[in-house]
Amino acid sequence: MSTKRSTIPLLDVDQKSLHDLLQMNIDSRDGFAYAGERLAEKHSSLSMRFHRYSQQRNEFCEKLKGIGEMNHQEPIEHGTIAASLHRTWMDLKDQLNEVIDVSAVITEAIRGESYIKESYETAINQVQEPRILALLKFQYESVQESYSWLADLHANEVRRKSNAN
Repeated sequence: MSTKRSTIPLLDVDQKSLHDLLQMNIDSRDGFAYAGERLAEKHSSLSMRFHRYSQQRNEFCEKLKGIGEMNHQEPIEHGTIAASLHRTWMDLKDQLNEVIDVSAVITEAIRGESYIKESYETAINQVQEPRILALLKFQYESVQESYSWLADLHANEVRRKSNAN
């Protein structure tokens, strides 16, 4: 039995916004997974939270891919080259330092979340299709939550380091 998906007609601006957000969610998914792996050995609760965010972003990717597939768009399976190179750079840095700097991991995660948060804000201001707009607003709320959590975590880490000195 086959299920027929209804098409949500997309304007060019909607298609571009969805394409960009899909790409950024792939980068975010991969970045959170990478950060979770880096922290797993000594910071398991933080690692688990990063892996949950990675799974969430994967769900966002699947929703965005589904809309693209309904409109006969080629699916995107990989993140950006820049994000991949950045993860490689972070890995080399970790190997040279032999110790993973939790503050650096958190700082990079905040940077990534800031970027995807701004991209959602742009898309929400551009997308015309109401059903897609509703989806983007829902996903944006989750991005805002993770950004706020990371910002609080970073502030606590900075306080901890300054108290240790």
